[in-house]
Amino acid sequence: MVRADLRMIATSISYCQFHVVRLLRLQPGASIAVAFGSLVLLASLIAFVAQWRLAQDAAQELASMHLNVLPSKTKDRFDTGFARPDLPEFNSGALVSMLNKRASEIAVPLDEVTYVLDESANQPFLRYRVTLSIATSYSLTRRFIGDLGVAVPNMMLDAISCTRENIALPTPTCDLAFSAFYRKGGRG
Repeated sequence: MVRADLRMIATSISYCQFHVVRLLRLQPGASIAVAFGSLVLLASLIAFVAQWRLAQDAAQELASMHLNVLPSKTKDRFDTGFARPDLPEFNSGALVSMLNKRASEIAVPLDEVTYVLDESANQPFLRYRVTLSIATSYSLTRRFIGDLGVAVPNMMLDAISCTRENIALPTPTCDLAFSAFYRKGGRG
């Protein structure tokens, strides 16, 4: 049985050798192109396998890091799985005075200021929308927004739109929309 297998292997090798030599004699250019293409394919396959292994290792490392980062307390979490932010009690007067104080500190004139309380029943927080217009330079507008972000960390910029009626005017008019978030329950 083993002799028959060895004889079959030897016959297969000599058969392949015959056809390879025949191909080299009849089509030497095509033979070299096929050999080169085979080497390129083999190198590409080896590179693919190496990159695939690196990706698998990175995915495992990311999964292990994700498990280490998850918080251990589950009582301070929303149903969405995000940690509950520490929101202040709702106090509209404090927000209005902080807004006016920051505007006067950097000499930004506030215009058309509106406040709207969005008290949705399906949200675990209160959203206080503030829209206003200012007519000042771009640098002072950026500074005003940055100062508000530091002074009122529970407030974020929703939208900004700046226009100039005339290109010769040095200061644009910017419409700003902010949202301040507060915990439910408090009234101010």
